[in-house]
Amino acid sequence: MQQQESNMTGVNNKKRDAPEDADPPVNEQSNVKKVAVEEKRNDDNTEKELPSPTSKTTLVEELSSPFPSLPLDEKSSIPFLGLYFAASWCPDVQAATPAVEEFGAANKDFITIVYVSSDSTEQQMNDYLPSCMMAVSFENEDERANLKRHFGACAGKERELLGLKAEDRKFGIPTLIVLDKKTGNVVTNEGVDDIARSNGESVI
Repeated sequence: MQQQESNMTGVNNKKRDAPEDADPPVNEQSNVKKVAVEEKRNDDNTEKELPSPTSKTTLVEELSSPFPSLPLDEKSSIPFLGLYFAASWCPDVQAATPAVEEFGAANKDFITIVYVSSDSTEQQMNDYLPSCMMAVSFENEDERANLKRHFGACAGKERELLGLKAEDRKFGIPTLIVLDKKTGNVVTNEGVDDIARSNGESVI
């Protein structure tokens, strides 16, 4: 009886002497590793599925980069931007400009009009530029040319110089293209005709 108690005491002592942080059995270690690996995979997948907050580029941003002279602003209090493709030497421009100028002056809180020149010299542009309009600098020839290519609007004699095919020249001069400042979307390509038909009233 004493020997049996002694043996039991020895077993209990061995249990107490076993370190508390002893490694789990091999099978348990394997299961723990599998769970850890699976959790890491899930975390990796979750990270990949998160959308990038800067991945979407707006049309306003796309236009602002190549055309920095354009006052495009999503927070602007003036909702519309007009691009007036014109030249002082063109008879059709001379006929249309007074109405466009009157419209721009009467609606300056509604639309900003930018003159995109096809004039032969800077002096011609400056002498002709209506007071209610701003202009892409004459010296900024690349930006003016790229605007004409982008919107397909230019004088007939400029087409070949701009490298435009006949079908890519959609509009001659004068042309007034109106954009929504907040989105960059084209509202109308026929601003000159719209103004003429509306007798100076709102064309939007």
